[in-house]
Amino acid sequence: FEWDYHKVTDPQAGRQVAELQFDQSVKDEDLHNLWELIQPSFLLNKKMNHLDFLNFRDSYFADHWMTNIIGIDRKGFPYRLRGLQRLNLENTRISDNGLKVLYQPMPYLQPAAPPIQPEFASGYAMTNLLEINVYGCTKVTKQGIADLKKAMPQIRVISTFDPSPPYHWPGWTGQ
Repeated sequence: FEWDYHKVTDPQAGRQVAELQFDQSVKDEDLHNLWELIQPSFLLNKKMNHLDFLNFRDSYFADHWMTNIIGIDRKGFPYRLRGLQRLNLENTRISDNGLKVLYQPMPYLQPAAPPIQPEFASGYAMTNLLEINVYGCTKVTKQGIADLKKAMPQIRVISTFDPSPPYHWPGWTGQ
């Protein structure tokens, strides 16, 4: 993990997590704590707003793990990592359906969750995400990437089909 010391913040603010990188041995139970931290009902969930990079490269990350970073809680409210800008899923088991979770609820991944509260549906998509790496993900297709780009035009997708796409989001300085 990395703390957000390198970011401009209020000097009175406590340190917050900016990056998390998981090794290949990460398991379902390891991600439960991450899920708890981003729940709207968790008192300190705002501390996770600076988490802008998650790295699951070469792990067993699969579709159902997406509910640890975005989904619908037991009351029908959407939750997500609001500061997440980069997500590295290189060489994982993520599929096209896992990518869809980033912009539309997938009830089969959260069968116990109620439908999303209608007044919060427009805030579900992870529009803060600027880059996702799905290089080497054999269950991700060109159509899945095209659907993701259509729903989230600001996103840069690194894939086996396009391993070096250009940056195109506002504010990119090329550094």
